[in-house]
Amino acid sequence: MVKHFTEAKKIKMVSYYEANMSKQDIMKKCSISKSNLNKILKRYTNTSNIKRKKGSGRPKAFNDFQIDLMKKKIEKFLKFD
Repeated sequence: MVKHFTEAKKIKMVSYYEANMSKQDIMKKCSISKSNLNKILKRYTNTSNIKRKKGSGRPKAFNDFQIDLMKKKIEKFLKFD
C-alpha cells in the first residue's frame, strides 16, 4: 500500500534539509525511506515546490466523448436485436 505524506510533513523534511541536517538523520526522524526522501528533495530543488505537478497521473482510458459514443453504439446494437 502506498503511503502518502502530508504537506506539513514534506515541509518539515525540506526545512530539516535546508538546516543542513543529514539525509540519514531526516530519514530516521521522519520514518521515511531513502528513495522517498530523495524524490521529495529532488522535486523541491527542481521546482521550489513540494506539491506534485497537476495532472501528473495516469491519463483516463476514455474521455467523456468516447464514453457517450460507446453508450450510443451499445444502445443501437441492443435495439437492433
